[in-house]
Amino acid sequence: MKYDLLIWEYALKTGLDPALIKAIMEWESNFKSHLVTPESKGRYSYGLMQILDTTARDVWGVSDMNTLLSPRTNIFYATQYLKGLKKRYPHNIKNVIAGYNAGSARFDVFGDYVNQNYVDQVYKRYLKYKKRQQLAAGLITAAVIGAVILKRD
Repeated sequence: MKYDLLIWEYALKTGLDPALIKAIMEWESNFKSHLVTPESKGRYSYGLMQILDTTARDVWGVSDMNTLLSPRTNIFYATQYLKGLKKRYPHNIKNVIAGYNAGSARFDVFGDYVNQNYVDQVYKRYLKYKKRQQLAAGLITAAVIGAVILKRD
């Protein structure tokens, strides 16, 4: 996949599961890096991870929203945000997903008010990518074991 290296880079830097990053990216933008989506109250979401302009401005001081259309920049900011959510909700991936969608403060206040469809859809994708990661890890392990056995013979 086009953004796998960036996803893995920032997953390793932040301690996030690459399957989570990829699942959110698929649901938010379907992997379209230049997507700009109008939201309520004249706000817009930008890029692969659909970062809200007010979040970018308020949390990171971003003044030029076009910088959010860079895949590297977009994934960097999104993973920083997700890292904070993972710290806030350390043992509940669905709360991390809900917090990403609603904002952690809003989720803390309203809880179940968040978009349950969003949580369900992203979680379903998360499980899909997690399964693929496990399959790939199994194949790599089998290949290494096979190479060791062939080398011994």
